[in-house]
Amino acid sequence: GNELRLDMPDADVFFFPTFFPSASADRLLQELSETTAWRQDKIQLYGQLRDIPRNTAWYGDAGATYTYSRIANVPLPWTSPLLE
Repeated sequence: GNELRLDMPDADVFFFPTFFPSASADRLLQELSETTAWRQDKIQLYGQLRDIPRNTAWYGDAGATYTYSRIANVPLPWTSPLLE
C-alpha cells in the first residue's frame, strides 16, 4: 500500500501520508494548535529548577495518571479534535 515503515530497535513506526485528506489534516492541525492546553513543566537538574525544553499536554481517560521525573501527569478530558 501507500505506507512508509521505519524499523527502530524498540518500536515500529508506520506513516500513512494520506491517512486524512489534506484539508482535514490542515484543519485538525490548526484546531489542535489552538485548543490544546500545552504546558511547560520544570525539572530539577543539578540542584537548579529548569524549564523542560518542550511543551507537553496530557489527555486521556480518567485515572490514566502517570509520573515522570517527579511531574504528575493527570489527564485532561479528551477534546473533539483529539477524538476525531
